[in-house]
Amino acid sequence: MARPTTTLLLITRDRLCRADFVVGRGARLTSFHARPRPIEIDSLVSAVDSLVVSSKLGKRVWVLTSDLWTQTLQMSHGRTSGISESELAGALAFEAEAMSGVSAFESAVGFRKVAGEAGQQTYWVTQGTQGDVGQIEQIVDRHGGALQGLLHPAGLPLHVARESGEAKRGGAWRRVELWPDAVVCASADAGGNGGAGSFADVRVINADPSSTQWELEVDEWRQGLSLEGHGSVLLGCDLVAQTPAAETVLDLRQDEDASSWLTAWAEHLAGTPTVPTIAPPPKQLTTQSRVVIAACLAAACLVGCMALQMTMIRTNDDLDKRLAALKAPADQIKADKKQTDAARKKARELKTQADALQDKLRAFDDAVGTQRTRHAALLEALAAHRPGDLVVDQIEDQQGAVRMTGSCLTPELANQLAEALQAGLADKGWTVTPAAKRANLTASNGGPWSFELTLRPARVVLLEAAEKRKSSGHAPSVAAKAGRAR
Repeated sequence: MARPTTTLLLITRDRLCRADFVVGRGARLTSFHARPRPIEIDSLVSAVDSLVVSSKLGKRVWVLTSDLWTQTLQMSHGRTSGISESELAGALAFEAEAMSGVSAFESAVGFRKVAGEAGQQTYWVTQGTQGDVGQIEQIVDRHGGALQGLLHPAGLPLHVARESGEAKRGGAWRRVELWPDAVVCASADAGGNGGAGSFADVRVINADPSSTQWELEVDEWRQGLSLEGHGSVLLGCDLVAQTPAAETVLDLRQDEDASSWLTAWAEHLAGTPTVPTIAPPPKQLTTQSRVVIAACLAAACLVGCMALQMTMIRTNDDLDKRLAALKAPADQIKADKKQTDAARKKARELKTQADALQDKLRAFDDAVGTQRTRHAALLEALAAHRPGDLVVDQIEDQQGAVRMTGSCLTPELANQLAEALQAGLADKGWTVTPAAKRANLTASNGGPWSFELTLRPARVVLLEAAEKRKSSGHAPSVAAKAGRAR
């Protein structure tokens, strides 16, 4: 028997079905197996594992199961605009977590947009777990198939016709599907079967079919559709529903209905599905593939390294030859540079010495000029200050200082003379010491008075003051430093 191209695994709460197809222009059923779901097969992974062992899988494998949670969720346009598909899937996983009980961090989500209220966007969401998807993909790969995706079997966008004379493809139709956690209403107008990309209308009612809350919504939906179309009710769970007499009941617990249902699904899945589909994650490389790729990369690196080494050897030989040719001029340039640096250093030293000598010469010229004008300035100061009761008797030089003696009627006159001379001769570098006075005791006030003034260079006075402070343990003052500088 030729290998089928497509295998569909239908897993509900009470049935396990497998259908193999050869898909071309249509879907031709080659084998169908169905059995009740044992109590011990309580997980989706174990259900898939039990269905793939009977015979070889098709190249493309789809898993349709009501074990997945499916309902609609509403989100505002502001929350969904401008985000990527993966970000939207994550947001929907968080929204669904409270209702499905599946952690958003472990969630695998498929979704599609459906009609919603103003300002809101409604999404039909199917949710499973990443762990189940990964394990199912491994099982399918191990048996020679390629997992295309997982989806809830609700919302088939094709009319299911059986041999009992029901409406043919192309006519208007409507269907109410009862599933464990939702009621799905699907329809198509005449001329459109709701094939891939042309799903005419779908409405998902978030209600448990065992309650009666959904019946009013379904009645409103039926009233808004054409009464000429063929109607049917699909039982996807263990429930007996009250249906209008004109509508056909499809029960997936019946092999004929299940095989017809899966044949329609195979035709739809030959194209792009219009229902929420959970795609498997990108396949990881096998260990063998990784070893082969690593070996190829290692070989390429080895060849590249050898070529690079040979190029570097040739380049080094060329550089050695050029270096030998340039070595002699380079040595000469190095020696010349050393001599030039020594000459520049010597020139800097000579310039420093010349600058120092120039500074000393300017200081000497200034001192000579000051010394030449110092005595003339003294006479000018005496002429400017001529009290009538004071007489200067003698002016004489004594080892760089000028000693002035005289007489006055009152001691204040000697002090005033000292202050006047200090004010007039400070810019000449002289310091006038306080007047030494002695009373002659001739007049009634003790006068006349003899006085003595000493004019000394200010630099000498500052140096003596600095020496005194140094000998007494104090650091020289700023004035002493300035005096030494002059």
